[in-house]
Amino acid sequence: MNYFIIGDIHGCYHTLCALLEQWNPQEEHLILVGDLIDRGNYSWLVVDKCLSLLNDPSVFVTILKGNHEAELI
Repeated sequence: MNYFIIGDIHGCYHTLCALLEQWNPQEEHLILVGDLIDRGNYSWLVVDKCLSLLNDPSVFVTILKGNHEAELI
């Protein structure tokens, strides 16, 4: 299996969606390497999208906590 790695989205939901269009979920394990929230205007949409991906049993997704998530917790 190949990996598709995304990091440092910083709440930019539209950027995340554009990157996910490049992802092939049938062949690639998605790894989100942190800093998904903060700075951008749509952190809550980014979190919602990531949680929906995590709850989708048809895809492989791993989310790692970045320093921006660690500061929030």
